[in-house]
Amino acid sequence: MGTVTRNSLVELLQHEVGLSRLQASSFVEAMLGLFIETLIQGDNLKIVGFGTFGTREKAARMGRNPRSGEEALITARRVPYFRPSQTLRDRVNYTK
Repeated sequence: MGTVTRNSLVELLQHEVGLSRLQASSFVEAMLGLFIETLIQGDNLKIVGFGTFGTREKAARMGRNPRSGEEALITARRVPYFRPSQTLRDRVNYTK
């Protein structure tokens, strides 16, 4: 199947649900926008049977510039994460 892209999601909605290309594209953009806004607000996004998206705080730490070897402070920040549900993990690891 390969990598799933925004465009492939739009095409899937067109063929499987019967939406026009414009409707499918608008739907995909609206869903992704909702997901992003949820994470920006610091909330979790839970899709039952798939997993949970969220953000974590990473503390400030000392790092090193790989080119110069000079130490540099890496500031504290929030980073996104994904935790797959047990259902998804079981399905991915299922062998026939």
